[in-house]
Amino acid sequence: MTKYNTTIIAISILYLMSCNKEQTTNHQFFVNNSSSHKVEIPIFDGLGRTSLLPNNSYNVIFNERGLNSKLQDFVIYFNSDSVKLIYNDTLTISHGSVNYNIAKDIRKINSYSYESLGDDHKYSYNFTNEDFREADSIVN
Repeated sequence: MTKYNTTIIAISILYLMSCNKEQTTNHQFFVNNSSSHKVEIPIFDGLGRTSLLPNNSYNVIFNERGLNSKLQDFVIYFNSDSVKLIYNDTLTISHGSVNYNIAKDIRKINSYSYESLGDDHKYSYNFTNEDFREADSIVN
C-alpha cells in the first residue's frame, strides 16, 4: 500500500469520526391516575394490560432520533385508531370511538400537559374522577 493510500484512508477515518451524529431526544410519557378508580389500558405497554390503581402512575420513555421538537398530534406509543379504557374492571369506554366524543382523548397529544426539559420532552396525562363520571354518563 502506498503512502498516498494510507493518507487517504486515515483522513477518511478521521472525517467519519468527526461527523455530527444525529441527536437522540427523549420523549417521556407519564400517565397518572389521581382518580379514586382503577383504570386499565389493555395495549399501553404492548406487553399486555397496564393497570393504574388510584393515586398511581406509569412512565414510558421513547428515545427518538431526529424528533427533537414537541409532538404535534397523536401520541407515538398508540398505534391504533382507538384505545380501550376499563374503569374498575366493569366500565369500558374507547377513546377514538366514532359513536361519541370524549373530552380528553388519551391518544391525542393536546390531552397531555407538556414540559420542556432542555433537549427532552415530558408529557403527562392525568385520569381524574371527572373522566370516570364522563365515561359513566356515556356508557350508562
